[in-house]
Amino acid sequence: RTYNLFTAGGRSIEECYVTISKIFTTLRKLVTGYVSPKFLSGPIGILRITAIVAQSALTQFIWFVAFISINLGIVNLFPLPIADGGLILFFAIEKLRGKPLSLRTQSLIQQVSFAFIALFFLFVTFYDVWDFFPSS
Repeated sequence: RTYNLFTAGGRSIEECYVTISKIFTTLRKLVTGYVSPKFLSGPIGILRITAIVAQSALTQFIWFVAFISINLGIVNLFPLPIADGGLILFFAIEKLRGKPLSLRTQSLIQQVSFAFIALFFLFVTFYDVWDFFPSS
């Protein structure tokens, strides 16, 4: 379909809202155990899906790139200290306490956060690689 500039702008905002809603619904389902984390994709899975989507219509590819961008934006706002959301959390703690956390505490929190993210990446990468092998 073809839209004029204002309609296209409105539709893009609407699509972003729908996408963000679906992302949060999926996150809730992951946390509650309704959806298995095995269905997440890491860098390898995302690359594989990107290669498939790149062979389809340009609009599908653009939508997929936007979807990935929105996902990354949301993940970046998680309150993990090595992401922007973590910095926001540190600033909020500083505001509530009237002083920042000690550098030692901040460093420890960042190290634990990094370890958590590293384990998460290993987990999703394991399943990305596992998907390359046919099930018996």
